[in-house]
Amino acid sequence: MKQQKRAQREDTSTYYVWIGGSCDYGHKERAGGAAVVIEHNGSIISRDVISDHNSVGVKIVQYHKSPLLIETHDRATEAMAKTRKEFHQKNK
Repeated sequence: MKQQKRAQREDTSTYYVWIGGSCDYGHKERAGGAAVVIEHNGSIISRDVISDHNSVGVKIVQYHKSPLLIETHDRATEAMAKTRKEFHQKNK
């Protein structure tokens, strides 16, 4: 994925952890997914994503207008779609 520049100023001694999630209650399988991006000194040092069929809890927090938040939501949504597809393939 192409990294976009952010407008905010970052402290080089701080690790920034961007977490996003997506839940899909519009499907009977009710898959949920989450993604994390860890950034330090302007570089992305780690990305991870998980998805399963367990219930999820959602807490709304302040939106920082970071493209990484958009990325985490997109990655979580992709993982959730993969989980649903695997579920259907298993249960045919």
